[in-house]
Amino acid sequence: MNGRTKLTAALAVVSVALAVLAGGLYLTRYRADARVDDTVRAEVRQVAGDGAAALLTYTPETVAADMYAAQQRLTGSFRDYYGRLTDTVIVPAARDKKIAAHSTVTGTGLTSVDADSAVVLVFLTQETTSAAQPQRASATVGARVELQKVGDDWLISNFDAS
Repeated sequence: MNGRTKLTAALAVVSVALAVLAGGLYLTRYRADARVDDTVRAEVRQVAGDGAAALLTYTPETVAADMYAAQQRLTGSFRDYYGRLTDTVIVPAARDKKIAAHSTVTGTGLTSVDADSAVVLVFLTQETTSAAQPQRASATVGARVELQKVGDDWLISNFDAS
């Protein structure tokens, strides 16, 4: 083999090695969702939907218990924030103004998922009543729900409603 043939062969080997490396990185780093099965995808969608509905559903009579139950679905600093918000805003307002809210999930969309985190878009219909507004008012709510795997459970680590 002459020098030019050896160089061409070496470049071909390097090109193949780089292509294999790039493919491997794509499948393991950028396609992390490919490492989980359909059962996990369905589970995170269900957990996000149920959690979002729980965060947005309460009655004036049971608001403290409802919010405490919802808080058990949370983790990290979001759990702490939600606890403070519940104690200082939601519970007093619901009791004072007789606010009731009921939320129903109308759809979910999985944005991303890997072995220990997921992001799900949740769409809900929320119906509210209050002493000042006894007629049921309906609103469509969208939320970006971030989940973290804690032990064997998926818990909400962030909730951004719009």
